[in-house]
Amino acid sequence: MWEQFPTGGTWILRLPVDSSSTSIQHVVNKLYEDLLIAAVTEYFGDGHVVGVGVSMRKGVDMLCVWLSNNQQELRFAVGEKLKALFHLEQGSVLEYKQNIKSIQQHSTFSNTQPWVFQ
Repeated sequence: MWEQFPTGGTWILRLPVDSSSTSIQHVVNKLYEDLLIAAVTEYFGDGHVVGVGVSMRKGVDMLCVWLSNNQQELRFAVGEKLKALFHLEQGSVLEYKQNIKSIQQHSTFSNTQPWVFQ
């Protein structure tokens, strides 16, 4: 449970859903599969990734990576690896939220901080 790591945080990639297209669902499935394999094979490094997940909501799917702490160097190292793993183009946005704020607000996905990677 990510709540066991209140000093951690969550990277979030939001993917808009087009209900008339099944191809976006294939993209989400492939990205989630890649994310699971990356977590299992320790692609992210020395064990600070404590969970991954997918959340499917009306209009948006979200891929999440939970970290054990908010150390800036670690947080951005994982963010850069996500950028590479997901083949994000320059200017793509990932979002981040500290777990303590998620606990206080009872929501992981609202009031996130956007990060634009170069």
